[in-house]
Amino acid sequence: MRIRIGLLSFIIVFLIGCSNTPESISNDTVILTATEAEFSTIDSAMHYEIELTYPVIDANITPERLNRINNTIAEKFYTFSDQKNFIESHQNLPEHFYEAESEWFGELKNTYSITQCDSILNISFTFYHYYLGAAHGYTSNESLKFNTSNGDLMPITDFFKSDSTSLLKIRNTINAHLPDSICWGIENDSATLSSLANFIFTNDKIIFKFDDYAICPYAIGITNIAFDKSDFKEVMKLSTSQNCVEIAAVQDEGEIATH
Repeated sequence: MRIRIGLLSFIIVFLIGCSNTPESISNDTVILTATEAEFSTIDSAMHYEIELTYPVIDANITPERLNRINNTIAEKFYTFSDQKNFIESHQNLPEHFYEAESEWFGELKNTYSITQCDSILNISFTFYHYYLGAAHGYTSNESLKFNTSNGDLMPITDFFKSDSTSLLKIRNTINAHLPDSICWGIENDSATLSSLANFIFTNDKIIFKFDDYAICPYAIGITNIAFDKSDFKEVMKLSTSQNCVEIAAVQDEGEIATH
């Protein structure tokens, strides 16, 4: 088992924002740094391995806002990763799964990405779950969006209108762009907002990330769909003219290990 803390260095430069940017979303220059928390372990007896990472943000904002952001990241990540259920599932398998010569191991891993659009900080997680004994693994997506002006977590309804007319427009736009006729798409209003929860802004695109099976059969493998921001202009609550930067992690070579 080991816990490694690697240094990430984020430098973000923003251009002048549009005059119609909502008052609660600023376009101030923000310089961010962060450390990366990593947990990894291999249990040879129970035949599983876990390798999980998430960012711990440091930024030129007030300590109260920074603590609110980092506490939320840690709490939500623990829920998203569902480590407890994964470990317990491997402690209750038939005896033949624990045979020493077996090369099969269950896996719980993740990746993440960070982007910032003006004062909106987005952290997107993709988890890979493979439970020992399952036919195959599967991926799931989660995301957290923060307003760095106050440190608050932003719900999906801060971004998209939720009236029935808007939800229908969103659903029709996404379903019309599915690449295969056997995809079932987003089927009703109740599924629309939850399907939109994991998205990433770029300067000109909205990229939606879907779980396996969410909109297509597993074999189709459609998990990311990109649209021009203009396609969603009528149903967005925030201005789509944002200055967005994808933040790349620059990791320090130092490592702290515990045994």
